[in-house]
Parts: sequence; structure tokens; C-alpha cells
Amino acid sequence: MNDFLQYLIQSSACLAAFYLVYRFFLRRETFFKLNRCYLLSAVLLSVLAPLFKPDLYTLKPIQSLVYYLDPVIITPEKIGQVASSHHFNWLEATGIVYFTGLIIFGMRFISRFIHLLILVKRNGLIRKEDVNLVVLKQACAPFSFLNIVFLDEMAGRSADIYAILRHEKEHIRQMHFIDLLIFEVVKIVQWFNPFAWYMSRSLKTVHEFLADEGVLKSGIDLADYRQILVTQAIGKEVFAMSNNFNVSLIKTRIIMMTRSRSTKWTRLKIFFALPAVLSILFFFSTGSLNLLSGQNPAGDKAAPQVQQNKNDHSPDIVNKDKNQGENEKAAFKQVSKKMDKDSVFSVVEKMPYYPGGTDKLIRFIVSNIKYPADAKAKGIEGKVFVKFIVKKDGTISNVSIIRGIGSSCDEEAIRVVKLMPKWIPGEQKGEKVDVEFNLPIKFKLAPKKEKTQEKKN
Repeated sequence: MNDFLQYLIQSSACLAAFYLVYRFFLRRETFFKLNRCYLLSAVLLSVLAPLFKPDLYTLKPIQSLVYYLDPVIITPEKIGQVASSHHFNWLEATGIVYFTGLIIFGMRFISRFIHLLILVKRNGLIRKEDVNLVVLKQACAPFSFLNIVFLDEMAGRSADIYAILRHEKEHIRQMHFIDLLIFEVVKIVQWFNPFAWYMSRSLKTVHEFLADEGVLKSGIDLADYRQILVTQAIGKEVFAMSNNFNVSLIKTRIIMMTRSRSTKWTRLKIFFALPAVLSILFFFSTGSLNLLSGQNPAGDKAAPQVQQNKNDHSPDIVNKDKNQGENEKAAFKQVSKKMDKDSVFSVVEKMPYYPGGTDKLIRFIVSNIKYPADAKAKGIEGKVFVKFIVKKDGTISNVSIIRGIGSSCDEEAIRVVKLMPKWIPGEQKGEKVDVEFNLPIKFKLAPKKEKTQEKKN
């Protein structure tokens, strides 16, 4: 889920950047075919750009060789908690909201498509002026979809029928319906992204410019055609998922018909998109747009870098801290080298995570662990550091104590960690790998004052 949401955010940012370039530099130019190609290419690049992730680990500082999970606190009363844990899994909630919207807009598209099929079946197809025609009883603006033109009875008997059909034939000839279908899918997948809707509207406008251009080239007088546009624009219902003879931008269309053609040099404006593309690709590769990268797919906030008091450091960590330069150099070699299938990694591109997230991990440990009776009797409490490896298949292995407190607490921590079910395995460069974790489990007794009050009561 985390990877998919990350992809959506990056793709949306990319689409927004492309649209802004179009909005400020290309929208008012008259090279309509180039604008159409730009908008379609923008969608394609927005889909593919987030997948472009060059290996730039050489530019990333290594923070730590040890990945620490947040400590789980265990009391005799079996109250478990995790430092800086959020019980509300916002990633899961976001996913629910997103897929709800996806279903709604998907059903909306399907219902409109079915409505078109019903119109065809109910009214029948006729052939006129080399066009498949559906004549509707209700008043509506002429529109085309696939290779079919829809218009009402009044338009069918109008003297302007030739210009109307010529306009719609241009939509069909240039296969604008393919563009519309592509953008309908984009709007369904990115229903939350306003720039997807803006770009779809811009593409429909470009379609109208292209169709108008084709009509005028066929020999229809400009003044007559403008009058037809105004006449057809009055009091007609517009079908959203189609190319309409009449759209709400009649004034803009008329202006574009009479505007002087853009010079060849103005075509170079399209290169203003290059800085946007390069910037986005750079952000993707360096992780600047990885807005969710601080969390694993389960929504955890455990960071690779761990800073604790001296007493909380394991012996392994203390030894590593003696030479920070060698530590970073060793980590760099570990991440940069060609991946060895037998290697055990500390930090990978996609970290393993417990099914259900941190809250489920806490519940599992709390429900299975027992505060040892001898430790409770002796008043022993403290933090046990358990090291384990999440294997390629998600199983837990190599469970050991790197620092313990004795009195059966160490053995109890190992026992519970070994009971853990399979994790979702980690991945490095697209392949599943073994990843090492350290899990601090803190055994904590109630304060003495509270114990005294309980005895009095």
C-alpha cells in the first residue's frame, strides 16, 4: 500500500508540473496538433517517471548500520505500548478513502458508457454523409463518441447539418475518442488530483480547436461557422464523456479561429517542459518526493538512525561507535556493492514489516509474553535487546540477545520473538533479501509508591 500511495503522489506531482507548463506557455498558441501531442505525452511520462529510480546511493549519507524497532514496554499487568506509536493507521485510512473514490468514479464511467449503448440500441443507427448517426428525441448538443455521431431531431433537420457533421467527422477522423478514453482512466485513477481534471478539460478544448480548424479548411465560411456555433450553444444539454460540437468555451474557440498563427519559433516553448521533467526525475531519484519514505508500508515511524543513552547501547553498537568513519565506509560498501543473495542487510530499499503494522506487533508481543515470576519477585526491570533476521520468505531466524537483564527475561523475550508469524519480507533492487532487526523489549514494574498503596487498600 505504501509503495502504491507513493507512486500516486509522485505521478500526481509530475502531472501537475506538466499541466502548469502547458497552462503558462502553450495554452494560447495555435499549434494544436503539437499541444495535443504534448498533453498525451505528459500523461504517459507522468505514469512512467515515478518508475525511473536510478541508483544514487553514493549521494545518500549512511545513518546507521542497525535498524531499531520502537521499544515495546511490558508490565506485569500486560500493558504494552510503543514509543511514538500512533494507534490510528493513517495509511490504511487513506487507502480506504482512495479506493472508495476509485470505485465511485469507475462506476460513474461505466454507467456513462452503458448509457451511450442504451441510446444506440433505443434509437438505432443510420448512415448519413458517410457517418454512423444516432438521432435522439431529447434536445442535446451534437457530440461524437467512437465512430458514432449523436444529435437531436432538430439538429438533424437543420440547414447547418453539413457543418455539424463535418465538425464531428473531424473528431472521428483524428480519433479523439482514444484520447478521451485515456484521460477518463487517468481521472479515475487520480480522481483526487485536480490537475488531472484540468488537463482533461484542456485536451477537450484542443480537440475542439482541431475540429474547428478541419471544418474551416473544408471550405465553410468563417462568419457562417461562427453563427452556427452560437446557435447550437443555446439551450442544449452537453454529454460529458464525448467530443461535443458545442462546449462552454465558444468565445475562446471563435477567438482561436481568428487569431494569427503562432510562428515556428514559438514551438520552442515546449522545451520549457524540460526543466520540469528533469527536476521531477531528480527528485524521484534522490527521494525528495518520497513523502512516505520515513515510514514502512505498515505505517511505522521507526527510523534507521537510533540515539539512546549510553546504558541502552548494546556492546555491538558501542564498538561500532568507536570509529564512525569506518562505520559509514562499511555501510556504503554494503549498500553499493552488487547484491549478494546470501548477504544480511541492515537497511534496504523496501524494509520488511509485520503484517498489520506496529499495533498488531505490539498486541502479539503483549498477548504472548509473560513477566517472569523470579524477575518480578527480585524487582528486576530493564530493556532487553533482541536481534533477529527476517528471511526472504518472511520467517524469523537467528534470534539472539545482544544485551539482556537476566532473570529469565532474556529467555522470555527470545521465546516470544521466535513465535512471531511470517513478516512481509524486505526487498533490495527488486529481489527479496534477509534483513536484520533489533527489537528492544522493556520490562517495567510499577513504582514502589503505587505498590504500597495497593497493599494498604
